[in-house]
Amino acid sequence: DELGGLAEAYLSMARRIETHVRELETLNTIGQDINTIGPDGLDGVLRRITDRAVEFVQADVCLVLLRNERMWCWIVEAASGDWNDSLKSAVMLWEEFPISVEAYQSRETAVGEHFRIDQRPQVVRRNLIGDSMLAVPLLSQGLPFGVLALLSERPRSSAEWNQRLAKGLAQEAALAISNAHLYEAAQQKQRGLQDRLRHLESLAETLAHDLKGPGERMGELARLLSQNFSGQIDERTARWLTLIQENGSDIVQRVEGILSVARVGAGHGTVTAVDPRLVLDEVLKIEAAVRQQARE
Repeated sequence: DELGGLAEAYLSMARRIETHVRELETLNTIGQDINTIGPDGLDGVLRRITDRAVEFVQADVCLVLLRNERMWCWIVEAASGDWNDSLKSAVMLWEEFPISVEAYQSRETAVGEHFRIDQRPQVVRRNLIGDSMLAVPLLSQGLPFGVLALLSERPRSSAEWNQRLAKGLAQEAALAISNAHLYEAAQQKQRGLQDRLRHLESLAETLAHDLKGPGERMGELARLLSQNFSGQIDERTARWLTLIQENGSDIVQRVEGILSVARVGAGHGTVTAVDPRLVLDEVLKIEAAVRQQARE
């Protein structure tokens, strides 16, 4: 009996470990997928988050709800499946999602069920989406900025939700959203710098047109006067003509310098998104290979 009990405990532990390993593998796969910023930008990242959440947590609907501090409401940043077309950018009352409010304020997972029994006007629209909800806060540096809301058409108790997997997914989602915001901010900054460079280059071309030509003509005229009247002008006049020629050349050089400054960075390529996870994985593989060779 004791050996049988130990064997059963061992098998139970092995099953739990296997489940945890599968969940970690799932989260790693999801993280690599949703953190890849493509041409669709933040919208694409959010759609991948919601679709993967529905698939792996076995929910019917997933919403990314972001808190709008100014209007004191929820903004639906994305929704899974066809719900995205009808709910994208929708404004939801703060009171419509009390479970999400609980998760947001407590910074912990919150669960609710039997929503459709509640017929209060402020929650009727919410009840059309599902009968049960699992809400996981989205955190950035420990502070909540939104909620990942998973909804089910049928009543589901707290034990029926895979909360551990949902928490891991929410962490990946929060990181992906933060990275996407940083990427878009970098893209916007790059566009602003490119506009400023184009403006500077245009200004430099205008200056070149206004200054370079007269400078060249002034220097050339002084040279011709010195050449054609070399025996008819005194030493002081010759010195003045030389000075005029040097100043004309100096103006041309200064204009060329302005053009060189304006063209700095004009030929650089655009910034592209790089998944830091893939870079770190590659570095670790190289380091492991180096250590293996050193041992051999």
